[in-house]
Amino acid sequence: MWPMMVGYLPAAIAFGAVGEVLHIPWEFILGLSLVVYSGALQSAVLGLLSARTPFLMIVVVALGINLRHMLYGPHLESARKDWKWWHRWLLSGLLTDELYALGLQPNTPTTSFTGMGIGLYASWIVGTTMGMVGIHMVPEIWVSSFGVALPALFLGLLIPRLQTRGAFWATAGAAGLAVLERWLKTPVEWTILPILLGATLGFVVSERRRCP
Repeated sequence: MWPMMVGYLPAAIAFGAVGEVLHIPWEFILGLSLVVYSGALQSAVLGLLSARTPFLMIVVVALGINLRHMLYGPHLESARKDWKWWHRWLLSGLLTDELYALGLQPNTPTTSFTGMGIGLYASWIVGTTMGMVGIHMVPEIWVSSFGVALPALFLGLLIPRLQTRGAFWATAGAAGLAVLERWLKTPVEWTILPILLGATLGFVVSERRRCP
């Protein structure tokens, strides 16, 4: 469990620091980690807020990014028949990609899964707080370099997941369209289009790989 907890810290620290650099209220930054608890989504929210994106568009993007959890939940429920209903309700709020993979292992006790879920959640909250506080303790010249921190945070979350052909094409398609939109200076509401294109490409390529 400890390696995973330590692995969460850098991303959480970066998120807290970037939020402070963007002058977003600390209550909102910490609230995102407490309630949303999703590195990719929280980072996206920071970027959308800094671009003055309408609230409704932020909600749509949030649903798109976390849509995979609608598949995680039912799959875990069918794979872990030993979990009681209240286990499922409790653990649903702690579910992450890494915890989902652990839950699919039939030899993982419920207590170990719950303990790791709480530990990872605590690690994320602690890391966010460290980032918010620590950014004020570094030299001013370092703070100015945090302009690239948000893209770097996205890349840090993305690169470890590029392990399949579907993930590669999803990333390439979304990134390509996002760059094109940036070049054309399209309205910020069009941000959802690269997400939809990436998800569609990833699904199509993955399904083709499964077909005989």
